[in-house]
Amino acid sequence: MTRRATPIALALIVTALMLSGCGLPKDTDPRAIAPQRVPPGLLDPTTTKPGVGAAGAAVSVFFLAGDKLRSVSRAVPDVQAMDVLSSLIAGVADADPEGLTSAIPKNTQVLQIDTERSGVLVVTLSDEVLSITGVLQKTAFAQFVYTATSLT
Repeated sequence: MTRRATPIALALIVTALMLSGCGLPKDTDPRAIAPQRVPPGLLDPTTTKPGVGAAGAAVSVFFLAGDKLRSVSRAVPDVQAMDVLSSLIAGVADADPEGLTSAIPKNTQVLQIDTERSGVLVVTLSDEVLSITGVLQKTAFAQFVYTATSLT
């Protein structure tokens, strides 16, 4: 071995030995962690359900980020189509990420929602949604469709 190769080989061997000692032991079964070893706050009791806060349930509504749809989380009183779509037509909120827009005209209203047929949601909108045409209208309807299909 040359003089130059010896320090490099030695450094590689030392590094390999150090890395082999850093692995986690393998467990075949889960182990309980003693309460005193859990970080503060993680064991505190909670009275809220996941995804539900003081303002209601968290849902996804879709707005435009450039020319693509982007999901934004919103709190609604109830996960009903009327509440969720009303949140969508209310437009971009101050708390939403910057750069979002909506293709839905401002005065658009959800007039009626029908769920009589299983798996089909029929939404009747006010005529304001027809005040836009072409790609912008398709984009507005895409916002409704993506938001509605994010409901369970």
